[in-house]
Amino acid sequence: MAGNKPKIKYSVQLTFIVIFFVFLAVTIGMLNVYPTTSARDVVFSAKQSSLINQTAVMSASLSALEKLSGEGVEQVMELIGAVDYDRVVVTDQDGAVLYDTAAYGGPVGGQSGSNLLERALDGTWAFHSRYTGTSFESRAASPVMSYGAVIGAVYLFE
Repeated sequence: MAGNKPKIKYSVQLTFIVIFFVFLAVTIGMLNVYPTTSARDVVFSAKQSSLINQTAVMSASLSALEKLSGEGVEQVMELIGAVDYDRVVVTDQDGAVLYDTAAYGGPVGGQSGSNLLERALDGTWAFHSRYTGTSFESRAASPVMSYGAVIGAVYLFE
């Protein structure tokens, strides 16, 4: 009988040690994950507000035009420095591209870009961002309003 008591004692001590190390591992894991996700959320939020503000400036500048035309849009975009971004697209109310800074003139940002433009042409602001492993790709679109009606949309890719 004397031989069984130490086994129970060591078994309880081993259980407490295992529980302690599991608790320690979970705590360290949480301390590593929480700041990373918080930092990611802050970056996404900052990108969103920045792009929405930039598209708002472009949209407000274009809303001074009663009707969007290729020449008028190009003049306004040159004044506000739209060439500083990766891609800026301005469409009329029918979705026809009036201004595009992309050299190749391909589709607007794939599927998500066209969805953003559709939402902007419906009168709502739109934003999409994702992390590609090396950088953030962010897109925003806003309607161009004149006298309460949508006369076009601005799409910005960064």
